[in-house]
Amino acid sequence: MRLRRLAPTMVAAAIVFGPALAAGAEGYTSLDTGTVTDTTPNPGQQVTVEITGLQPYSTVVVELHSTPVVLGTFTADATGTVRVPVTIPASAPLGSHTIVATGMSPSGTPVTASIPVMVTSTTATTTPGGTGGTGGTGGTGVTFLPRTGADFAALLTVGGALVIAGGAAVRTARRHTADTD
Repeated sequence: MRLRRLAPTMVAAAIVFGPALAAGAEGYTSLDTGTVTDTTPNPGQQVTVEITGLQPYSTVVVELHSTPVVLGTFTADATGTVRVPVTIPASAPLGSHTIVATGMSPSGTPVTASIPVMVTSTTATTTPGGTGGTGGTGGTGVTFLPRTGADFAALLTVGGALVIAGGAAVRTARRHTADTD
């Protein structure tokens, strides 16, 4: 009987914590040593990524995440540093992404460095100017910049899962109270 009461809560917990547990299961330790020359690159732009704290002469794979795209495979130098130019794909959608580099630590354990970037577009469009009217001069028009903002899909997913988990907990508590009365 208790298992039946706990089932909704266990399902909700699996929804909320499952992705985090799966990510941790890969066995990668996080490095906080990654940098990029421009954190707001345009699609098609070249940026330089630098990662330190790697095993000397080890292989490092650099990817652009949202939907992972390999930007290149490189070799760390004698000091365990990779400083390489990579190109943001021209097809990369505008918005929040992460440059992820995976390699080996000096002790031989898998490591990853994640660098957040915001792919933007500085391309502006201009509308034709007016004729000036009485006493005025011709304008250059209005410049429109692309819309930027945060991606709230992950936040909404976690929020929804927490609402489900809360509802399951309330339901379980109410049943438990009803059974004890």
